[in-house]
Amino acid sequence: MATGDSQDIPMGSPPEPPAEVDREPKYGGYSRFEVELEFVQSLANPAYLNHLASQKLLSQPAFVAYLGYLQYWSKPPYLKYLTYPGPTLRHLELLQQETFRQQIISPDVVRALMEEGMKASKVPAKLNRPSQDDTKGTSNNKRNQDEAVNESMPDTPRKRKTPRKKKKHSAIKDSATPVGTDS
Repeated sequence: MATGDSQDIPMGSPPEPPAEVDREPKYGGYSRFEVELEFVQSLANPAYLNHLASQKLLSQPAFVAYLGYLQYWSKPPYLKYLTYPGPTLRHLELLQQETFRQQIISPDVVRALMEEGMKASKVPAKLNRPSQDDTKGTSNNKRNQDEAVNESMPDTPRKRKTPRKKKKHSAIKDSATPVGTDS
């Protein structure tokens, strides 16, 4: 119960005013930032680029100007919001070229972009192969994979050589009787 020296906030006081960002108009319930983020990330999909070309959007000067405007996503304050920045920014850059906008209508170009994306997302072969001298089980195999990743990326700091201490977990007691039954 509250006394005269209470720190409770009276219920009649209004909430703090929203930030200026919240006054931004919404488009279908989303801010302009969210709409543009969703659109620019969809450019990572070669099939979607083909769809835009088939709808003749890539030949409209206003749409091409909009693609130029979207180049701000390649700058650091915005770059961190992209889920797949590599293909997104690469395709955005290619869309600045008129020859690419004309060629993306071709299924062969779409297929080549898709294959290129799949090659880029593959794990290096030596990470998939289990070690010949793997005698300590999967934890050793995982350690070998981590070392292989570090060897393939020389600029990254090395993993520590000492193994981590295992955490002690409390045992979960399993009851034979389900909750709510009397047996």
